[in-house]
Amino acid sequence: MKKSIILLIATAISINSLSAFNSADLNRALELSEKNKKGESVTTSQRDLRGLDLTNADLSGTDLHGAVFGNTNLNGANLSGANLSYVLFRENALDSGTDLVGANLSNANLSNANLSLAKLSGANLSNANLSGAEFVDQWGYHANLDGANLSNVNLSGADLRNINWQGTKLKGANLENAQITSNDPNKAYIYNQDVQNYGKINWID
Repeated sequence: MKKSIILLIATAISINSLSAFNSADLNRALELSEKNKKGESVTTSQRDLRGLDLTNADLSGTDLHGAVFGNTNLNGANLSGANLSYVLFRENALDSGTDLVGANLSNANLSNANLSLAKLSGANLSNANLSGAEFVDQWGYHANLDGANLSNVNLSGADLRNINWQGTKLKGANLENAQITSNDPNKAYIYNQDVQNYGKINWID
């Protein structure tokens, strides 16, 4: 009986450790945010958030502009409303359901990132580099894509309603079964972008 209780406690501790963020890593991210918000000078090493464990961390509303993410565990992290402008994401840092609702990702470099599980509704992705990224079945309803580069992006099955496509680079993007708001400007612009599977777009009135 005693062995069973010990085993259950050990298992619970193990599971909890897998689902919780690293406190020291979270503090590094929060310190960068505070410096950015105060307009203080930030060194290259302070902007480097590669390799941190931010699992389930609450970073909503933080200012992490200019940060570098890579091999960063953001599984379940809340970055809604965060300032992530000019950030650089490497090694698929956003492949695990990160909450980016309403986040500012303008001018961010997200090339080749896997964003299929990320929550991007209302996110500002203006002028972001998203070339080669994955967005299968997931996307940002009402996101701002003004000037964004989505060349060769897989957007199959994605929810792309209420988005203004003017200025967005879409050459080679796969739009099979993507849901896009039906209007003449959208249809004409996308048609002229040399996308894949234009005829299989799911136009929504």
